[in-house]
Amino acid sequence: MTATMTHRAAVKVADKINQYVTSPKEGLAYKKVVLGIEILLINISKVTIVIAIAALLGVIPQAILTIIGFNVLRRTASGIHATTSYGCVITSTILMVVIPFFTWGISLPRIATAAVFALILLAIYKYAPMDTKARPLIGAKKRAKLKRMSMVSCLILATLLIISPFGEINFMVTLGAVYATIFILPITYKLLRREVNNYEQYESKQQDC
Repeated sequence: MTATMTHRAAVKVADKINQYVTSPKEGLAYKKVVLGIEILLINISKVTIVIAIAALLGVIPQAILTIIGFNVLRRTASGIHATTSYGCVITSTILMVVIPFFTWGISLPRIATAAVFALILLAIYKYAPMDTKARPLIGAKKRAKLKRMSMVSCLILATLLIISPFGEINFMVTLGAVYATIFILPITYKLLRREVNNYEQYESKQQDC
């Protein structure tokens, strides 16, 4: 789905919504609704493509497990993003489909799971949440809350996997969690030439005012 097609579809959905609400959105509020719908449609299309490829390779369960492990931490720890939708689809396909295709069958012992998540927790404590230029995390309280939520999510996920007897499943979920952790590391930002702590420029402007 191209950007133009997605935008047109988002506008149609927003117009439909406006027909059934008591207070139709206008101006900036309407644009925000369109943008939100457009982002949702783009994400749905990307997930559909990734799952379709996973279906062709016969690794839908593995892909879903990896995605779960990734998103449990990603939703609060944030981290680096692909600059284009195509780049996102390619990266997601490699990480969530291709690598699970070749690594399915590896069983992760409980002690290894505990060791990996100890490192993940340390990385989250030091670096999460990490923002991007397009999505700066403005506000110290907001960042502190996201850090706490990320650490709690990490501990809950680690506990569930450590007590789980299914080593192969544990490996897939842990793999996704490792991906999410890599995406918040400063070295990843440096290698991809991205800026860290993007919120600083906005907060410094507020202080100047």
